[in-house]
Amino acid sequence: MTPADELPYIEQLRSEEHRRGRITVELGRLLDERELRIRCLHPQDPGSVRRIPVASAPVIELDDPRRYLAGDELLLVTGLGLPEDPASVDQYVARLREGGVAALLFGIMPVHDDVPPALIAACKAHDLPLLALPEDVPFIRLTVALASLLESERVAQAAAASRGVISMVTSAFGSRPVRQILDRLAEATGTAVQLRGRRLIEQSGTLPPGVGEEQLERASRPEAGRERLRFTALQAHEDDPRSSTPEAVRLRLRGPAPASAASPVVLMVAPRPLTQYDLTLLMLAGDLLELILRAPGRRSAAVDQLTMRLILQQGRGATAPARAVSGEAARGGTWRTPESGETAEGQTAEDQTAELLREVLGVDADGCAYAVVAAPRTVPPGVSEEVTVDGPEELAWWSTLVSAGLADRDGRHLRALVATPPSRRRLRLCEDQGWVVAVSRAQPVGRLGVAMDEAVALTAVAQARGVSVTAAEFTAEDAAAARTPGRWAAAVPQEARAALADRMLSPLRTLDDGRREECLEVLHCWLLHHGRWDGAARELGLHRNTVRRVVGTAARVLQVDLDDARHRADLLAALDALGPENSGSRD
Repeated sequence: MTPADELPYIEQLRSEEHRRGRITVELGRLLDERELRIRCLHPQDPGSVRRIPVASAPVIELDDPRRYLAGDELLLVTGLGLPEDPASVDQYVARLREGGVAALLFGIMPVHDDVPPALIAACKAHDLPLLALPEDVPFIRLTVALASLLESERVAQAAAASRGVISMVTSAFGSRPVRQILDRLAEATGTAVQLRGRRLIEQSGTLPPGVGEEQLERASRPEAGRERLRFTALQAHEDDPRSSTPEAVRLRLRGPAPASAASPVVLMVAPRPLTQYDLTLLMLAGDLLELILRAPGRRSAAVDQLTMRLILQQGRGATAPARAVSGEAARGGTWRTPESGETAEGQTAEDQTAELLREVLGVDADGCAYAVVAAPRTVPPGVSEEVTVDGPEELAWWSTLVSAGLADRDGRHLRALVATPPSRRRLRLCEDQGWVVAVSRAQPVGRLGVAMDEAVALTAVAQARGVSVTAAEFTAEDAAAARTPGRWAAAVPQEARAALADRMLSPLRTLDDGRREECLEVLHCWLLHHGRWDGAARELGLHRNTVRRVVGTAARVLQVDLDDARHRADLLAALDALGPENSGSRD
C-alpha cells in the first residue's frame, strides 16, 4: 500500500479541523526536563529548535512511516529499521520531512551504541532536528513527560478561554466596548487583533516580527467567496527560519456597514498556527462586535438621541438654548467662542446627571470629554458623488470609529460625545467615507452643550477646507479667515459686495418670504455643490426633483443662464456677500 492510501483514522488526524483542535507543546519544554537529559545533535544550538511544536511522540521503526504520521510528531526510533547505506538513510530522512515529522529522537542502545553518522549527515542535509536520548532513559519516560505537558497545556488553554469569554462579555457592557473586546481577545490568545474596514480601524496586541501592513491588507481583503472565515499563511520571520510560520485568520462580520466601505472584518494574527481555542474566542468576539455594531438600531438610536438632546440642553445653560444644526452652520455661520457665563447652575439634579454621564462616557470625576461632529464632505470637481449613507448602519459605524459614549444623528450631521478625541488616523478614515470631522476642546461634563456648539460651528471650517479640524488648532480669527468665501472678499470692500448682492438678487423680492428664502438657500447649496443635484439634495434633505424645481424658479426670476460659468460665479459671490442671516436657513 502506498503512502497515498492512507488509513481513515490517519486521514482524519491530518484534516485542517483536527489539526487546529490538536494540543501541542514547544520542543523546548521537553528539552528543559532535566531527568530526560536530551542531547541536541542537529542543530548544535538547541535554542533554535525550542519553539517547534510537538503533538505526540510515537515509536515507529518502519523504513517509510509516512502513512502513520499526522504531523508535528517527535518520532522515537532506536534504528531498528534504519537502512545501512547512506543514500537510503538520506531517502529515509527525506520521507520523514515529507510526512511532517517535527524532530527525530534517537534512543541509544540496544540496537546502536551511538547515533549513526549517516543519520546525522542526512538530518543536516534535510534540516531535520535530531535529538538523542541516553541509554538509561527509556522511551516511556519521555512519552509520560510529554503527556503530562500536553495535559497541562490543555488545562491552561481551557482556563484561558474561559477567562477570555468572561472578560469579553463583561467588556461588551462597559465603555469603549469595541476596543475592550479586542484587548481581551488579544490578551486571551496571545495574538494581534485588528478591526478593519477599508483601512485599519482598531488594533490590539503585538504583530509578529516581519509581518507588514501589505500582508495584513491582503489577508483581510474580501474575495469573491463570502466565507466567514479565511486563513492565510504569512511570511515567516527571515532571521529565524525554524520558527513557526505566522498565520492570520479573517472573520467577516455580518450585519450593517456603510455601503461605501468594505464589510468590517476582524483579523487575528498569531506567530504560530492558530488553535481551536483561538478560533472559539474569535467567533465569540465576532458575535459580540456584530451586536455592538447593530446596537444603534431605530429604537436605541432614538433613546441615544433623546439622551443626547437632554444632556446638551442642560450643558448649554439658561443663556444658551439648545439649537438644531442649521443650514447657517453648514454654510459657515459665525463661530462663537463660548462665554464663561454659559455654565449651568450646580444643582443636585445636575450633579447626578453629571455623575451618570461620566459613567457612560468612562471619564473620571475630574475628567473632561469632547464633542465630535461629522458633516458631509463637499464634493470636489471631477468627483461624481459624495459618499453618505442614511440609517442606523451609518450611526453604528460612526459610533464604533470614534469610540463614542453617546452618538446620534442631528439633521445632516453625525454627533458624538467621547472621553478621548479621535486620532488623526481615525479622522482620515472618516474623510475616506465622505465626512469631515470637527472636534471641540475638552470640557467638563457639565459643559458638553458648550462643547457641542463649538464642534458644530467648526464643521463649517472643516467643510470649507475639505479636511477634519480640531478646536485646539484654531483661534476664532483663524476660523473666520478659513471661512472667507473666496479671495475676492478680502480685496473688495463690504459695501461693494453688498451692492452686488442687492443688484443681482433683488428680483427675488417679488416672491413671498417663504419662497424667496427657499430659492436663496437651495440655489446657494446647489452652487456650492458645483451644480450636482444629488449632492445638494442630500445636504438639504430634499428630493432632487425639488432642487431642480427651486433652482429653475430662481433662474427664471433672476433671468440668468446657469449653464454659463460666469453667471454661476457672480451668483455665488452675491450669495456669499448676502450673508447667512439673509440667504435663508433650513433647520
